[in-house]
Amino acid sequence: MISEGDTVTVALSGGADSVCLLFLLKESEEELKINVRAAHVEHGIRGEESIGDMEFCKELCEKLGVPLSVKQVDVPTYVKETGKSTEEAARDLRYEALRETGYRIALAHHADDNAETMLFQLIRGTAYRGLSGMDPVRGDLIRPLLFATREEIEAYLKEKEQPYCTDSTNADTELSRNKIRHEVIPLLKEINERAVEHMGHSAEILKELIKEHDYRLKNLEETCFSEDKTKLLRKPTAAQPDFIQRELISLYLRENLPHLKDVSDVHIRAVQGILTGPSNRVIEIPHKVALRAEKEWLCIVPQKPKKI
Repeated sequence: MISEGDTVTVALSGGADSVCLLFLLKESEEELKINVRAAHVEHGIRGEESIGDMEFCKELCEKLGVPLSVKQVDVPTYVKETGKSTEEAARDLRYEALRETGYRIALAHHADDNAETMLFQLIRGTAYRGLSGMDPVRGDLIRPLLFATREEIEAYLKEKEQPYCTDSTNADTELSRNKIRHEVIPLLKEINERAVEHMGHSAEILKELIKEHDYRLKNLEETCFSEDKTKLLRKPTAAQPDFIQRELISLYLRENLPHLKDVSDVHIRAVQGILTGPSNRVIEIPHKVALRAEKEWLCIVPQKPKKI
C-alpha cells in the first residue's frame, strides 16, 4: 500500500476519520520512511461551517508540521453545468483537486464506511462485485483505515484529546447513505455487535474469489472480444453459460466505459437479451450509453437525441 520514499497526501476534511488518519501517518512517518502531506477541498456548499472546517485543517496541519494544500471549488455551479447530483459533483471536484497534488492519496474510509457501501450496493441491485466493498488500493488511491471501526477512531481521538469537525449534512437521513449509517447499521449491531467486522471479513473473501474469477474470465476475451476489445462477439458469448454471458458483458463495459456508473444487474440482463435473435436491436443503459446488436457483434453506439 505504501512504500519507502513515498509521498502520501491525506485527504483531510477535518472530520474524525481524516484527522485520525493524518495523526497515524504522521506518527509513522519516520518508521515507514515516507513523506506525509495533506490536502483540503472546500466545496462551497455549507457556508460558514465549511469555511470553519477549512480553517480547522489549516491550524491542525500547522500544529503537526504537515504541508497542506487547500483548494476551494464551486459545487453548485458544477451541478448546474453537468446535471449531476450534489454528492456526485462534490466527489468529482474533490478527487480532481486531490490528484492535482501529484502524490498517492490516502482516503480515510473505515470499516463502517465499507459496510455502508456494501449495503447501499445491495439495495441498488448490484451483482457480486458491489458486495465486495471498497478496495484498499485502487490506482493512486489508498485506504489505510479499512481495518478500523468508527468507534475505534473516535476513541483514539478522545484519548489524544484531539477535537475534530462534524459535517451537519451527515445527519440528514433523507440521504440514503446517512439513513444506512444512522438507522440500518445500528440495528445490525443490535443483532450482532460485530456485524461491521463480519461484513468486512466477507468482503475480503469475496475479493479473493473475484480475483480468481477475473483471471479465468480474461482467458475468454480472445474468444469473445474483437481484437481491439471494442466489440463483443455475439455467437461465442451466447455459447457460454448464462452467468458467464453476463460477466462477459460486464467486463466488456468496464473495458470500454471505465467511468460508467449506475449500471445494475437489471441493465446487464437487458443487454444479454439481445445477444441472440435479430440484429439492429438497441438497449439503452444509464448515462446516455446504448448497445446495438449487429450481425456478428454487440457494440457501444452513441444514443440518438430524443425528439421534443
